[in-house]
Amino acid sequence: MKPTVFIAMAFAEAFRPGLDQVIVPAIRRAEAEPVRADLEMQGHIHSQMFERISESRALVIDLSGLNPNVFYELGVAHTLHRRSIMVVNQKHLDKVPFDIAPYRILAYPDPETAKPEETDAAVEKLAAEIMNILENPATGIPNPVMDFLMSRSPVRATQTLYLSSLKEEDERQIIQDAQRHITYFGLSGSETASKVIECIEGGSRSARLELRLRLLDPQFEAGWRFIKELAEVGVTSDSELKEFINEEAVTQRRALKKLEQLSARTPEFRLDVKFYKTIPLFWAIGWDDKKWAVGHYAMRRNQARGLPVVVISAEDPKTTALFEYYSEVTSTFPVSATAPAEHSR
Repeated sequence: MKPTVFIAMAFAEAFRPGLDQVIVPAIRRAEAEPVRADLEMQGHIHSQMFERISESRALVIDLSGLNPNVFYELGVAHTLHRRSIMVVNQKHLDKVPFDIAPYRILAYPDPETAKPEETDAAVEKLAAEIMNILENPATGIPNPVMDFLMSRSPVRATQTLYLSSLKEEDERQIIQDAQRHITYFGLSGSETASKVIECIEGGSRSARLELRLRLLDPQFEAGWRFIKELAEVGVTSDSELKEFINEEAVTQRRALKKLEQLSARTPEFRLDVKFYKTIPLFWAIGWDDKKWAVGHYAMRRNQARGLPVVVISAEDPKTTALFEYYSEVTSTFPVSATAPAEHSR
């Protein structure tokens, strides 16, 4: 089944040439299926529109004519962080509102006056943009709503935030600002360990801190196979899996050794390490029973920090249940307080 690309544009017949000669051909050239609201939707169009925006793999939004319904759909797409390509007929480009003018907008030549080769070049350019989105599902497209949310501090905001990724400076801020403890749930813990050591030894954090690490047990092969095959999109041989686990176990041991040394020479720092044996579907950082930053191992990438992240606040009544869910999951996962055999070597 071909991926669907939702088209939002004015329904007026005057804009039909842009649809028929540029947008639809570009979507089909990208080997996708075009979907336009007025051509397939009946009944309660809003719910169907929301469904198409949220479920389509990409969106092409034609701003020509400055239709208010189109801008409403654009706002919905931006709020839902859907990957949207904004296009406009060249003769309407100077009318694009200043709010979105700084963002990437593809202008196509007016099909009624353009030469065939100009129209085909516009089709090819738009098709390339669509293919890039379809082939790179982890790639985000900036928009004003997401830029605003990204500008807010996930550490200090009281509302739950949906971010395209957790920046390194945000993670450092979490470590610096946590008042009592940090819980990290993940694979090797190497990156978190490095940042904790950097903050404490660098003097940016002096208060007492307990670091609770919940790491994937090196002996739990099923979990590491899951991560390996997500990253490489294929079946992993036993020898490849063994090599991968050994490498990760070494990384894990080094990180833990450094943290143990830090704990030995720093009375204000306490380390609590446990290992879990279950499929690692997500990584998470929680602090002071106030917030969780959560990213899921998905989209066939091992490095989940580069994927969309939700920062869930205990103070946000809309997501209380979600906060409690992650708190419960990370506290009730089967863990071992003793280090696996690989860690004792």
